[in-house]
Amino acid sequence: MSEANIEAANSRTMHELAEILKIADDARLEGRTTLIDHDALVRAAGTLRRIANRLAGISMGCIGEPLPRLDEETELERDAVVSAIRVRLEWWLARFEARPSFRGAGAIAVPSSNFRREIASPLSKFSSLLEAQGFARITSWTVQQRGAILSELQSLRRLEFLMAELDRYLSAVGRTASTLIRSSSAAAYDSRTARVST
Repeated sequence: MSEANIEAANSRTMHELAEILKIADDARLEGRTTLIDHDALVRAAGTLRRIANRLAGISMGCIGEPLPRLDEETELERDAVVSAIRVRLEWWLARFEARPSFRGAGAIAVPSSNFRREIASPLSKFSSLLEAQGFARITSWTVQQRGAILSELQSLRRLEFLMAELDRYLSAVGRTASTLIRSSSAAAYDSRTARVST
């Protein structure tokens, strides 16, 4: 995926989130008569924006200066983190697509803490492998390359937190129109796929 594609995907995300915020503002003005939990929707939109920006940043980094390939075990755990994020976004997208109307439907229950561990577990393994023996796996890399992989690790750690935050906010939105979250989740997913394709 090219830089232009990544920028276009991120631009779509920002446009969709701006539309969601307009709906949330309308809901706030309507007060109790609305079916939309505007506060949860605003928080979910903000979190999705941060997720999309992090994923776009990782993708841009991969294109700007491709890093040397790590050993197979470490690369597998690295890819597993990104895959778990993708799966989580797809899970939410499927929940909202399955419920075209939230009138009286209530909140969506988030599975147990295993939900967060699906991202945390491969992230912990990737981090441990990368940091093992004083970062022995990347000692032959340039300073710039080492900085880039450590920056990516930092972004993945932040994404773990943001995805847990997204779970909380999207489950609370519950009653809002499915098209709003579907569009923003799909846009965030588009940004994420750039990391896998590089």
